[in-house]
Amino acid sequence: MALRGPNNRLGLVARVDLTDAPTAARALARHMNNDGAHRVIVVTYTPNQTAARAATDALTGELTGGQWFQGWQVATTGYRALYEDEPLRPLEEITANAEAVRMIVGGVALASSAAELLPQPASDDEQNDAVSEGDGFSVVELSGELLEVGGHPGQFACGL
Repeated sequence: MALRGPNNRLGLVARVDLTDAPTAARALARHMNNDGAHRVIVVTYTPNQTAARAATDALTGELTGGQWFQGWQVATTGYRALYEDEPLRPLEEITANAEAVRMIVGGVALASSAAELLPQPASDDEQNDAVSEGDGFSVVELSGELLEVGGHPGQFACGL
């Protein structure tokens, strides 16, 4: 996630597979720099701290605006600040609190896969209804990269 402005407004949030991090890092950093992000928070979802650091370093190495940066690693067994060698802390510290309950009650949930986030083709009837009612949607592709929200094993999340 990248924050900008005096009120730390949240910009675009992206999800990228760890294997794609080196390729996506340049474009994500460019968008963060252009958007005026002054704080960058990268969360990696993997049990492998070395892979988490490599993906994060790929992004932060491309930032040119002197942004304040923070990295986190989340695994199925716990979480920690990415650049500290402390043991994983229990996930319950971040999952068993009032905000987590509000999100669950509100229906907020992570997608189980990247494919789940993609729009599904509309049926002919749905397409005709959308055209006749003037409703519709557009999908924006950002420099040929798929940007998603969430976090699952083997991915890192960041935003602008």
